[in-house]
Amino acid sequence: KLLNNVEITQIQLFFALIFILIASVLTQEGLPINNWSGSVFLIVLLSGLANVLMIFFILRIFKFYYLILNVFDWSEVRSAKHEAGSNLIF
Repeated sequence: KLLNNVEITQIQLFFALIFILIASVLTQEGLPINNWSGSVFLIVLLSGLANVLMIFFILRIFKFYYLILNVFDWSEVRSAKHEAGSNLIF
């Protein structure tokens, strides 16, 4: 079974988290936990939510454009096997 858009987004965010943690440990950077307030924490949460939504919608846009290009591409006759394979990819 192929992954859907939500699962792909979660995997990308997980790898981004791991790479950011590794980079911050290697450069010996830490979080300024002492100076955090409720508004800073809210901004960090909202920016994370915006990141998740942007990745999700970018995947949706690629899927939509692929559908449009596939519908209006009459340059070659495609078999049912080709259509089934291209639908598995997206």
